[in-house]
Amino acid sequence: GVARRERQCGDRGIGGCDHPVFTRRDDLLVGDLVRVATVQCGRDDLVADFELVDIEERRSIGGAVTGDCRVAELTGERRVGEVAGAALATVVGNSIAMIYGLYLVRFVRRAVDFKGITLKTLRHAWATIAAVGVPAMGTNIIVPVGTFFATVAVTRMTSEVGLAAFSLASRLELLSVGLLYALSACIGSLTGQNGGAGRTDRVEEAFRVSYKICLIWSTLMAVVLALAARPLLTVFSNDPALIELAVPYFYIVPITVFAYGYVFVTAAGFNALGRPKYGFIFTFIRSLVLYAPLASLGTWMHGLMGAFIGIAVANLLSGLVARYWALNRAPMSARKS
Repeated sequence: GVARRERQCGDRGIGGCDHPVFTRRDDLLVGDLVRVATVQCGRDDLVADFELVDIEERRSIGGAVTGDCRVAELTGERRVGEVAGAALATVVGNSIAMIYGLYLVRFVRRAVDFKGITLKTLRHAWATIAAVGVPAMGTNIIVPVGTFFATVAVTRMTSEVGLAAFSLASRLELLSVGLLYALSACIGSLTGQNGGAGRTDRVEEAFRVSYKICLIWSTLMAVVLALAARPLLTVFSNDPALIELAVPYFYIVPITVFAYGYVFVTAAGFNALGRPKYGFIFTFIRSLVLYAPLASLGTWMHGLMGAFIGIAVANLLSGLVARYWALNRAPMSARKS
């Protein structure tokens, strides 16, 4: 990491401290972990130890040194203030969405009536919801768990720049899967309604059309991301080494995103049919059986490039299996609760 020692605090400047002398670097390196050792006034030995901190980071940290001139360890995103702000925004946003959703369901659509509720009917309702909700919750948990294991492997077998490149490229992948997530949110209404009505032909057609959309969108975004890889990366980092390591991701992984879309579209479609275990199984296979091990193996064999290839292979294998099973083996009727 980049480590710099700075001079002690004096009687002037921010929080009663003399100006810290931050050694500047032209190459900016931002990692997932930013640790700042204790900065304390009144000592002749030092003062701050910076790892993976860019110039803007250092300025912001300098601004945070107030009062007794002590900065405890910062862990997570760039600054504690930013992480706390992001967390608060998430809570507020989700709360507003929840309240508005309940308002629509209760007062606009009048789909909920609390009259006549007893403990027995409440337990029955909860059991019915949990039968789908618990496996679906597990499906959502598995994905970040697989990403965690893959990131650990990259952390142990590549450099800090490699880890930063892997993290940045993985996050930019959201540009290519955003529409597919929206598609997975829509397919449930089609499969659930038609499956419940016994129209299994329409359920199958919904899957087929969704898979075509996944393929078309993935191909389009693969071309766009391949052409715009460097401009996109320079928005987030000026480190040439980081950009060079991250660029191959956009040539390898996005073209396989259609298959990843097959997995979570299939999961969402069968959740609405009251068959959540199928989505759980496919997500488990993709994230823990294929994604994490193949990314780890690829990193061990060929570094960061190997990790990207491993991710692409995991997407293809899991997606093609999910598509084949859904269209040829799976029951298309809704399960009675």
